[in-house]
Amino acid sequence: MWGRVKELFRIPKLAGIGAEKAPLPILAANTLGAGGTPTKLKWTVLTDCSIGGKSKGSFEVLPAGDAAEEEEDVGGGAMTKTERRIPLAVFSGQLSTLRPSMDPKVKRTGYSAVKIIMPRALKIENYEGLELSVRTDGRNYVTNLEVDSFFPDELYQGYITGLPAGQWWTIQLPFRDMTLTRLGRLSYIQKELDSTFALESIGFLVADGKPGPFRLEIGGVNAVGKVEGRPFDATVGGGDDGAGSSKADEEMREEMQVEEGVEREAGRRSKGENQGPD
Repeated sequence: MWGRVKELFRIPKLAGIGAEKAPLPILAANTLGAGGTPTKLKWTVLTDCSIGGKSKGSFEVLPAGDAAEEEEDVGGGAMTKTERRIPLAVFSGQLSTLRPSMDPKVKRTGYSAVKIIMPRALKIENYEGLELSVRTDGRNYVTNLEVDSFFPDELYQGYITGLPAGQWWTIQLPFRDMTLTRLGRLSYIQKELDSTFALESIGFLVADGKPGPFRLEIGGVNAVGKVEGRPFDATVGGGDDGAGSSKADEEMREEMQVEEGVEREAGRRSKGENQGPD
């Protein structure tokens, strides 16, 4: 109880305090159990099926593989090196926006999410953000963080937007830029996620309103002591001071909040369709 009370009076850490800290693995080969390594992580996949929808989803951990470069002939005798990487995990499935005809209360469907639960709360201390290695299909995705909080049903959300399909990207999501939601809605009072907290779960969500297959490949997720800039500045577009990313993030907030609220309700009705190893 005392720990909960202290959170209400917590003073945010100074920016840059964790600049020299080594990255802290959150999703990595040794934590996910890739390559036969034992894992204590559990995961649950939730879709709109629990409210009558038709979306599907799965989360699969793959054998760990090292990055490698292969030469490809691009014509005219020219050769190029292309990185071939084996992802640690794949979040994939099929979105459907069909609504159940027998339940008029369901206004929207079309979401799938995975929640990866830490065996015990992971202490994130003096880190500025997340660094993710991902390959997308061009869709927009949400990264969900559930932290130890005095208030129930809170999620901090960071947005994976604007990434060209089929390429590996290393992106950063500053904790200070994450959006606080409560019961799937944008919280009226935004409480900044500072550099020290206890992480209870991390997850990914797709709910962009586009029916069809989706696939998010995950190469790793680390907490980093220093964030170089706003999300995607170093990897996408460049030189725009993050303006494009901010606009995309705002669009993502509007798209995702309703679906995330439905996901929360679905979580109460179902224990999940897929779970991690026993």
